Order: sequence, then structure tokens, then C-alpha cells
Amino acid sequence: MYIKYIHYQTLDRKDKYYYNRPNGLDEYVLILAHTEAYFVSHDIRYLLKNHQLFIYDKHQPQLFYSAGQDFLHDWMHFDLTSEERERVIASGIPFGVPITLSNSVLFSDYIKMLSFVYNQNQPNSNAVISGLMNCFFMNLADEVHFKEESPYVQTVHYHTLQQVRNNIRNFPYRNWTLEEIAKDCHMSKTWFQNLYRKYFDTTFQADLILFRVEYAKKILLQSDEKLDYIAMSVCGYHNTAHFIRQFKAITGFTPSQYRKQYNRQS
Repeated sequence: MYIKYIHYQTLDRKDKYYYNRPNGLDEYVLILAHTEAYFVSHDIRYLLKNHQLFIYDKHQPQLFYSAGQDFLHDWMHFDLTSEERERVIASGIPFGVPITLSNSVLFSDYIKMLSFVYNQNQPNSNAVISGLMNCFFMNLADEVHFKEESPYVQTVHYHTLQQVRNNIRNFPYRNWTLEEIAKDCHMSKTWFQNLYRKYFDTTFQADLILFRVEYAKKILLQSDEKLDYIAMSVCGYHNTAHFIRQFKAITGFTPSQYRKQYNRQS
């Protein structure tokens, strides 16, 4: 897999964002939207929304332009060998239609890493890029298949709550509160809690605890920081004793016991 151009977090002004390539390009074009813009494919106009991804096929006519606001997005132009193209197609990843992502943060992070490696231009950069691109497309294939299988994917609020859940998983140390999240989702606390349990078979609070403990496990083995610091400054707890109780309830160990046990094994 080869990258020709790539950029993380591009902001195009609404009066400047217009691309018309009737003959397409001799490469693939991938756009990950963080705001909205119009994309035309096979004479169908799509409104590409936040958390959606779009891939123009090689030599496919391209027309995309502003939806009346500045367009924030990640993008890359890339190429595939014939064997790589066959694998991508066989995985079910579509060209020329929007792909809604349940975890757009993950794919944006991939593009961030790819952009960094691409611009570093080190001796092993091409190998690293190929590996990251393979991971990108394998995760994208999983997204496509997951959406085909999920019984809730077509419901009105599923994507909103899935994105909330992924944000908590990716940033467990933030000061997440049920009141603020429900308000951001334009829901009452009761409605939000009921939908969260319906979609994910767990509660918001249980997920927050689980993701914080998973994050703490990594920090415990990767650093020598004291428990007070890890609990309150790294993992978002306001009380170290509370952190220790929740950690032990999930892992069976206190944080100190966990660090001692698994540092010995590594």
C-alpha cells in the first residue's frame, strides 16, 4: 500500500471547497469528515456527515464541494496493488458511498499516525505505512460487517450513543458525567440510560468504570507513578480509595498487587 498525499485535520473554507475531476485520478481518494460536505458518485449526491468516510475508486469521476460551512476533514490519496485491491473488495469495503463509523476517533488517529510517519520519511517509513494501512482497512472491514449484523444500526440514536461510548473508551480520564452527556445528546438522563443499556447491554457508569480500570492497568505497568497520581491525575478519579475499590472489584487485585503480579511476569 502506497500513500501519495495525506493530511490530518484539514480545514477548507466553505467558499473555496470545490473539486471537480471528471476523469478521476490514477489513485484512490479517501475522506474522513468531521463536518459536512456534498459528495457525488455515480450521479448520486450524498451529504457526507461527521463520523462518515468516503472512498473514491481509482479513475472514478469525482465531484465534491461545500455544504454551506467550512469543511474539517482528514484525507489521503493512496494506491493499492491488484492483490491488495482484491482483498479490500473481498472484505466488503465499498467505494463511492458514505461509510458511517462507530469509532471515527480510531480512524482519525490512524490517519494522524500515517501522516506523521509519511512526513518523517525514515528508512522504515514505507514498511510502517504499509502495516498501518493494513490495520486501517482491517478495522474498516470490521466496521462494515458489524453494521450489517447490528440489529440497532438503523435506529435514530444508535450512532450517537456508539460515538459517546467510543469517546469514553478513548478518553476515560475526562470528567464524564451522565448529566452533561445526556444534555449533549439532547436526551433526558432516563432516556439516555435506557437506550445505552438497550444498545450495549450495560450501563454508562459500568462502562466508565471498566474503561478507566483498563486504562489504569496500562499505566500501572508502563510507569512507576504513585497510586494517588494515577487515580486522580491520570484516570479521572477524585478519590484514591474509590479507585482502589473499583479496580479490585473488576480485576481481583488492588492496583499495587496488580502492578507487582504482572511486572513480575513481563
